[in-house]
Amino acid sequence: MGTGPQLWRRTMPDPNDKQGKVWKIGDETVMRADDFRKKQAEELEKQAAQLDEVTRRYLEAQAAYFEALRAIPHADLAAVQTMQARQVAAHPQEHQQPVRDELTDHNYDGIQEYDNPTPGWWHMVFYGCIVFSVFYVLLVHFTPSSVWKTREERYEMVKARALEKQFAELNKIPMGEEKILKIMSEPAWLKQGEAIFKGTCAVCHGQDGEGLVGPNMTDDVYKNVKTLMDIPLVISEGAANGAMPSQKNILNENEIALVAAYVASLRGKNLQGPRGPEGEPIAPWPTAGESGGEPGAGDGSAG
Repeated sequence: MGTGPQLWRRTMPDPNDKQGKVWKIGDETVMRADDFRKKQAEELEKQAAQLDEVTRRYLEAQAAYFEALRAIPHADLAAVQTMQARQVAAHPQEHQQPVRDELTDHNYDGIQEYDNPTPGWWHMVFYGCIVFSVFYVLLVHFTPSSVWKTREERYEMVKARALEKQFAELNKIPMGEEKILKIMSEPAWLKQGEAIFKGTCAVCHGQDGEGLVGPNMTDDVYKNVKTLMDIPLVISEGAANGAMPSQKNILNENEIALVAAYVASLRGKNLQGPRGPEGEPIAPWPTAGESGGEPGAGDGSAG
């Protein structure tokens, strides 16, 4: 309207207005204050009249209801009440009155709590846990270990049975040249030795024994091996002041024999590696017919 921030403002009384104050927008008169109060009073009177009419109709309807109720014969009223009672009995949940929560007598600084009992199922679970704990303690802590075994004990038992089955024939042969030569003559056992080598030894000696950090295992020269039995000795005890770590806490006796036989079988392949030949040539490995001599003593790592 072009009146800016003074769009709505209350003006001083108009000197030409004998009825009192007026409301204006800019210089345009909107409504006199007396007219506004008069209109407000008329609206209040109208609302009061409507409320009186609603109250009158409600009282008339209530009076008519009680009049009709008194006009019903006593026998019919009893039949209606009986029918209502049957409906309540048939569907008690639909007609159940809401239960009001009651407060306990506890009062802490004006804070009270509802008297809501713990549900029955909770008590059943609680007492069930107590009964279970008694049987659990008796079974786990007081049962002989031959009957009750932990997960770790069961694992070790299964592992021992698997090893016994896997190395049943090898277990009959004591550690020595005979055992190493026996494995070297059996391709299936050499495959197991190869798997152990690649999982344990290949990181230093290469996937095929060609040598990486450790010496080449495929040539005819060796640093610390003089006889066939020096190979399992070095695998078990380690050498070179720990450069070749001991494996006796990682591999069992049969696994050491398997990997030693596999390492011995690599001799003569002469694969090229980054280190080149290291050590001195030694005598060929004995054959099965020559087996039975005392194991030789080495002073270091195989290769």
